Amino acid sequence: QKPCHHRDRMISKHLLIAEDSLEEVLKRSNSSDYTWIGNHFLPPPNVPIFTVSQIRSYFHTRNVFLIGDSTNRRSYATLRGMINANNVEDISLNEIDGRSITEFSKQICEEDQQRALMTIENATDLWTCQGNDFFTCHDLENSSAQNYSASFSSFLSPTNNQTTSDSAGKKMFESKAHSRRGMFDQAHLCCYHEVTQRFQKDSDTLTAMRRDYDLVVIAMGLWEFISPYCQTDSNMTVIEKMIELLDTIRDASTKDFQIVFRTSGFDEKKIGNDQLLWDMINISQQYFQNISSVTVELNDFNPNITLVDWGSAISKRSLGKKRIRGNISAHYGLEARLLYIQQLMHELIKSDLN
Repeated sequence: QKPCHHRDRMISKHLLIAEDSLEEVLKRSNSSDYTWIGNHFLPPPNVPIFTVSQIRSYFHTRNVFLIGDSTNRRSYATLRGMINANNVEDISLNEIDGRSITEFSKQICEEDQQRALMTIENATDLWTCQGNDFFTCHDLENSSAQNYSASFSSFLSPTNNQTTSDSAGKKMFESKAHSRRGMFDQAHLCCYHEVTQRFQKDSDTLTAMRRDYDLVVIAMGLWEFISPYCQTDSNMTVIEKMIELLDTIRDASTKDFQIVFRTSGFDEKKIGNDQLLWDMINISQQYFQNISSVTVELNDFNPNITLVDWGSAISKRSLGKKRIRGNISAHYGLEARLLYIQQLMHELIKSDLN
């Protein structure tokens, strides 16, 4: 009898493709599971790397507010550059990296962009870290938010021939504001207790954020570890302040108001003296596991908060010659930010499936 060679067999499925659907793969995996080959990240088995076209399409359907320190600002700039790139199949380094991209100066929201946060007295002063304050408003290119701002800007122009009164016209635009998508904003805060204050129940800032955004991303933590700037008069430890923040954003979230918490990376100068930072990462992991495993009765829905565990994954590229270096000891290079963007997409899509 002729032997049956491997190439002659009928193969029902590829050995490297899991039987489970992609949906089940995403539900079982998480952002802590990423690994490395050189400086290129590898997602968990069978989890796809999201394309720029997919990322662009996703964020054109959301209104996003990213809050955090300078590592957040740099990731924001890279993600914004990717989404707005002229050619998503050939994005140059200059579009997503470099000082002109990641170190942009403070930008104030314009009147035609209609952000609720800008109606608060001394709005930009709310978003500061050691004297460096900024609140950046951006409408993604070719988004409905950009179209809205362009139409409103035309209305406000002194050369327009509107017959409708200014007040009536503005009310007309305000009534349409809720339907726009593609707002992509960011603000500067470095300390947990400051973010906790902004998310207090019935605060002006929380009310304004809920009005404009359906997704808020909080990305910080390193300042709690490396600087006395975040110290307060209270006797709370860093861990207690982090848990207070997590409790606050849990209670602030709603079905239509998702909040993401990102774990911190590492300062190159503090490697070897970073047990507190590891405690922060481990405790945040446990916090979100508890939420996943226990039904929390809160306003008749489960908390709409999500963990992106960048700290665990980037720890493997934080020490010595393996570190993906940035321009200062607390910053990382482009590959680390691309990892974070992939992890963010992973967890956002996963949360949509649950």
